Amino acid sequence: WRVAWSRSCAGSLSGRRRLSTSAHRSDFVRRGSRQGSRSCNYRRGCRAVGATVKTRTRDDATHSYAENSSSDKQLQRNRGLEGSELPEEVVLVSGHLDSWDLGTGAIDDGAGVAISMQTIHLLQSLNIRPKRTIRFVAWMNEEFGVSGATAYLQEHSSELTYHIAALESDLGCDHPTGLSFFGAPEVARYLAPVANALAPIGASVLTRSDEVNTEDIAGMVQLGVPGLSPSQDSRFYFSYHHSAADTLDKVNVQQLNENAAVMAVTAYALADASEVIPRRK
Repeated sequence: WRVAWSRSCAGSLSGRRRLSTSAHRSDFVRRGSRQGSRSCNYRRGCRAVGATVKTRTRDDATHSYAENSSSDKQLQRNRGLEGSELPEEVVLVSGHLDSWDLGTGAIDDGAGVAISMQTIHLLQSLNIRPKRTIRFVAWMNEEFGVSGATAYLQEHSSELTYHIAALESDLGCDHPTGLSFFGAPEVARYLAPVANALAPIGASVLTRSDEVNTEDIAGMVQLGVPGLSPSQDSRFYFSYHHSAADTLDKVNVQQLNENAAVMAVTAYALADASEVIPRRK
């Protein structure tokens, strides 16, 4: 992939320069299914498949594993980019691993996982190390109970003060139009330089919402962590969402690159800023 993006310079979030890099291909094959709501209730007598995420922190990575009802463990490495000055302060980038039954879950949410992984890869490839840590998390069990995010909250509850912001991409990978944020109204002014940097790819619109539309970070947002998500042209997303048609051929590589640019620019700006993004009071 070739990814071209603009980034804000350190400190004041002002200034721009064009950057381009290449990245390796990421394979993502997940499960998708019929049209449905964002949560699932099981019929009486049906046994739900357990899925939780346990984590332990290293200097540059968080390792997590999914644990199913038969106690088999599938290791998945959730890596990050350690901050150069304030490594204990975290900007989180994420997507979720699970999906619905019949499709492959390419846009919901394999694309979000790839976009978040690409954020780390881009910054590492360009030898960019922000002041704060950027942590990548691939959530488990978003569709059927949000138990991965619940486990993360339980294990990191004492560290939420140091979570500067949480980003999740979970609305497919159509052309990005900007950023949605869930938090204080003054965040719009704070993010203005980021929007300006993203204007060349048509992703400069900032939208505040009182409703968090990305389930995995909703718990953190409710506890005061500023939440953000790339906004996209969603005219076609719900034609495939939660259906057998959610397959890899629906992923437009150029638009996937554009979303990775939005996530990378935003995460870098938040992680390297002199002043942190405002929290809801």
